[in-house]
Amino acid sequence: MKKNPEVAPSPNVTIRDVARKAGVCIGTVSRVINNKDRVDPVTRARIQALIGEMGYQPSALGRNLALRRTHTILLNVFNIADPYCAQLLKDITRHCREHHYGTLLGDADYDPGLEAEGLRRLLDGHVDGAIVTPVPESGNGPHLKRLSAANFPLVLMDNHVPGVRAHCVKYDDAGGTQAAMAYLFGKGHRRIGFFGCNLHFQTVRDRYDAYVKSHQQRGISSWEARSLMQEGGCASGQVAARLAELLRAPEPLTAILAENELMAAACIHALHALGKRVPRDVAVFSFGGATTPALTPMPLTSVSLHPEKAAEEAVHLLLDLIAHPERRKARPRTVVVKPELVLGESA
Repeated sequence: MKKNPEVAPSPNVTIRDVARKAGVCIGTVSRVINNKDRVDPVTRARIQALIGEMGYQPSALGRNLALRRTHTILLNVFNIADPYCAQLLKDITRHCREHHYGTLLGDADYDPGLEAEGLRRLLDGHVDGAIVTPVPESGNGPHLKRLSAANFPLVLMDNHVPGVRAHCVKYDDAGGTQAAMAYLFGKGHRRIGFFGCNLHFQTVRDRYDAYVKSHQQRGISSWEARSLMQEGGCASGQVAARLAELLRAPEPLTAILAENELMAAACIHALHALGKRVPRDVAVFSFGGATTPALTPMPLTSVSLHPEKAAEEAVHLLLDLIAHPERRKARPRTVVVKPELVLGESA
């Protein structure tokens, strides 16, 4: 038997619309939604079919706000194995606990399908709100728009999603990059490489664009800046091969700006394997603030993003939206967390 195509839930269809089309009162539809008795089986089946056909999303969220809250929020991250996401979970959980809220974790594992599944379930009423670090270029904007249209309490972390009206907490990635480059240029470096894992992340692109611009501001061509970059994973062989290539150049690399601590650690290990000393032969500067210092080869000189501050801001925004439903229709706020230079031993 051919199945009917799935109808996307619509925030514009109300319980009143379903009741009118079914020829019953709103209370009867409500009893079906809440699986109560005292509804004729034939009528129940007809109402359930209409709910599916009309794309009606029963507002469990509305019932919870009217009767009670779950006192639980969801943190949906792009990959919990990333040290940044792990630190974010720890900080957000702590701040939520201070406000007597629990935290559930959703891990997209870089998979747009897994992220979409988590976003579709957010209107089921099992949480009061959500903080989301979006998977880049996932195509899940429509799911986020649906949440926004339903006035679901939502805060995005790291960056905006085009076309989605939502509060956002992000980092001043460009400002942090400019400060790091000023430090390295001030130390006399001219051949500075950019080593990044995930240039499809908007945050990383912002850092890379500011890296290129910093060269241009000092009379160095964008072509030369781009010739010193490495994109890809943190695999030691790949990083070592690219470093060996740049160190053999007539004007060898003397400094590296790494996208994060994992890349910085990979660069330091690769440089040691190539017989180079850090920072004497090659300085390594990192974006960071999420990895335990004991897990890196040496104390890193870094741009600290202060994820703990970002977590606090995100929880504050979200709990305010939960407590004050009328504010969900107001113009979304963007909170920018300022980075800080932390001087270690690597640059």
